[in-house]
Amino acid sequence: MMSEQERRVILHISDLHFGSESEQECVYRDLVLCELTHALDALPPEWKPNIVCITGDVAARGQSSDYVDAGRWLDELCSKLSIKKDAVVICPGNHDVDLSVQLPSERTMEHKDADQYLAVPLREGYTQRFQAFTDWCKQWGVTPLTFGGADDNYLVGSRSLKRIQFVVLNSAWFSCENDNSGKLWLGRPHIMCMERDGQLPRYDDLKSSPVTITMFHHSPSDLAVDECDTSGDGTRPGTFDYLCNRCHMVVTGHRHRKARPPDLLGLKTLYFEAGATYESSACPNSVRLIQLEDCSVLYRLLEYAPSSLGNRWEPKSVSEKININRWPEDTSVEETLRSDTRLIEESIDAARQAVLSNDEIALRLDQPKMSLPNEAECAVKYIVEEIGRLSASLEFDKATCKAEELDRLLAKNIESLPAELISKTYHKLCRFEMDKARYNHSNDLTKARYYLEKANGAHE
Repeated sequence: MMSEQERRVILHISDLHFGSESEQECVYRDLVLCELTHALDALPPEWKPNIVCITGDVAARGQSSDYVDAGRWLDELCSKLSIKKDAVVICPGNHDVDLSVQLPSERTMEHKDADQYLAVPLREGYTQRFQAFTDWCKQWGVTPLTFGGADDNYLVGSRSLKRIQFVVLNSAWFSCENDNSGKLWLGRPHIMCMERDGQLPRYDDLKSSPVTITMFHHSPSDLAVDECDTSGDGTRPGTFDYLCNRCHMVVTGHRHRKARPPDLLGLKTLYFEAGATYESSACPNSVRLIQLEDCSVLYRLLEYAPSSLGNRWEPKSVSEKININRWPEDTSVEETLRSDTRLIEESIDAARQAVLSNDEIALRLDQPKMSLPNEAECAVKYIVEEIGRLSASLEFDKATCKAEELDRLLAKNIESLPAELISKTYHKLCRFEMDKARYNHSNDLTKARYYLEKANGAHE
């Protein structure tokens, strides 16, 4: 059994939205979150958290008044868990932005502009929108982050805690009131700055580096196309891909959907997406516990039961042990991936609940055009998930058939699907072909070039 000094259990919470409620909703929230602290206190010692990770949206409107109740509840949480405030790591979300403060520049879909706007040092026009969040972090006692050689940042940077390197990024720099999906930027200059300063491992050093966990608020699907994939002009790697090759885990929030098993990104980086810790008293709110060892993790969920008489948070079963990207030299990538097959299958089962079934897709592939654009979008997302699952299981022949099926689907629905979705999907197909070629030690990138041309032509 691990000693208290060695034990590392992370409580991953997100999307608290303090300050958004009516007076009656405030009563519901206090009851639900009070029961959460009791449920955490009742956990067996090996699952009691000693690190708290909050992936944004502490507040509802980015106003100073929003954070008063947040501070009180976090005081209670830390007291129940017997942890100090320096065990709490926080990143900002879009609801921590004061939308009354205008962006200093228009939002852009061009990576050159985004990299210029988010260049180091940080521009005051962007940081001012998080002033209430920053002031509260200082007042409550959040440990500041190191960024650009200074130890006074609460919006981006890193810190070490219990032999874990936490890297905090801000996906909300360009957040507006509505329509943020596909228009946000993490800040490639910030990642490069931290890599230069030794706060992120080098690509070749990840396997031998301390466990590195990156946290930001939004889902990767909310990022601009060039922030996810190699730029259309081929001059810039996708920021998110670049990041995933320099950390062992990524944790986010924002989506408010039912918590799901983690995904495996780039065949090595674990991605945990949190559900909302408090959306309302009628929702299945949830938190996740992550028990971390040097080469593996276990996790379990606590889910709020809206229909329970006691406002109960129910502990769910413990996951299978999941390897993280710290493989011993004598363990092949194939063996590691196959040991994680259960994880991948759980992820695709969860995806099936949200999109069309494979049989429905197969039937509609033969139709000239689907009746509703959103059906085609669901089919695209489902097949992309299938390709990822098959690739991670090293079933490249089946994945190739799915890729060809997806190509036909995109071609038949070219007029009804958003150009950005088409471009992003073809970029993913291009990356799949490159991964397949690399695994097979092949120099044939004909198909990858074909998909890249399709991706570049989607916006023309």
